[in-house]
Amino acid sequence: MSHQRATLVIPKGYLHRSIPHSLTRDRLELFAVLCIETSHYVSFVKHGPNSEDWIFFDSMADREGETDGFNIPEVQACPEVGMYLKMSPAELANQVPRDMKGVAKRLFCDAYMYLYQSTSMCLYR
Repeated sequence: MSHQRATLVIPKGYLHRSIPHSLTRDRLELFAVLCIETSHYVSFVKHGPNSEDWIFFDSMADREGETDGFNIPEVQACPEVGMYLKMSPAELANQVPRDMKGVAKRLFCDAYMYLYQSTSMCLYR
């Protein structure tokens, strides 16, 4: 076997000083969700510090022309997403997706990939 024990090196900022052998927890923030429904991708992206600062991007929102045509992308604000994300899990479980406001239904029905960031380790703010 080529496996060997090695000492784990933990950066100083992650050690909890008052409790030996414990690490501080990093809280990750959801900043984007990629959704897919029958090969049609859309995304939700947080664009500011407030809970309502969400935009919806649809790369195929409209179409110009037939076989030689092209897709017209669309970006729109969707502050209702923040309202749903602030709900407790019990409140959210009681929501009926088809009755959700705006484009939020896509977020909760077609979510494919969630993207998180560490607010303490971000290079850009």
